[in-house]
Amino acid sequence: MARVAGITKQTFSGYLNSGRLPGVDVLGKWIEEFGLDANWLLTGRGNMLLASAQESLPGKGDALSPSWKEKEKEETACHAHSGFWVKATQINQPLSLHSLAGCDEAGWCGEPSRVAAISPPVLGPDWLALLVSGDTLLPHGIRKGYVVFCDPAQPPVAEEAVFVQRTDGRSSLKIFAGQRADGWLELQNWTPPDTEGRQAVLTERLAPGEIQCLAPVLLVRQRL
Repeated sequence: MARVAGITKQTFSGYLNSGRLPGVDVLGKWIEEFGLDANWLLTGRGNMLLASAQESLPGKGDALSPSWKEKEKEETACHAHSGFWVKATQINQPLSLHSLAGCDEAGWCGEPSRVAAISPPVLGPDWLALLVSGDTLLPHGIRKGYVVFCDPAQPPVAEEAVFVQRTDGRSSLKIFAGQRADGWLELQNWTPPDTEGRQAVLTERLAPGEIQCLAPVLLVRQRL
C-alpha cells in the first residue's frame, strides 16, 4: 500500500501507529487502485469495496477458467482494523518442511533436505492482525513494530504467543504457559528492557471468566 500511494514504509507505519489519517491524495490512490469505499477506509463501516469493484469479483456461480481453478487453492482474507486493511494468503495444500544443517561459522548450510510434509497455518474468519507496540515479548522473538496474525478459533499451545483480551477490555500479547486443573490460565511476558538490555519474567494467572478473547499467534511478520 505504501508503494501504491508513493510514500515510504516508515510513513505508512506512522499512520498505523499514530492513528493520523493520510492526506486526500494518498486515500485517493488507494481507492483508485484497490476499489475501496472511502467511508469504509475512513471509518471501518459499510462495504469495504465500491459497487463497481464488487461486480468484478468472481461469484459462486461464475465459470472458472482452468488457471483460476489452480489459483483457487489460495484463498485471500481481508481484515479491517482502524480504517486500514491487511491482506493474507492461505494455502490449502501440504507444504514440504526442509531442514538446514551443517552450517559453517558464516551461517551458510548445505542444500536443504526435506524432513516431512506439514500443513500450513490457516486463518479463520475471525482472525486478527495486530501491530506490536512494545518489547515485552522480545525474548520470544517478537519486537515492537512487528505484525502478528492471531486466530481465536485455534487452541493455544504451551510456550507459544497468544493475544489475550480481558472482560474489562484490556488486552496484551502473552506467552501461554498452560492451564491448571482448576481452569486458571498461566501467562507470561517480560518487563521492558532496562538500560543494559535485561528483562525480568512476569507471570500471572487469569480465571476463565476473566478472559473475553484468547487468540494464538499463528504468523509473525517483521514489517507491514
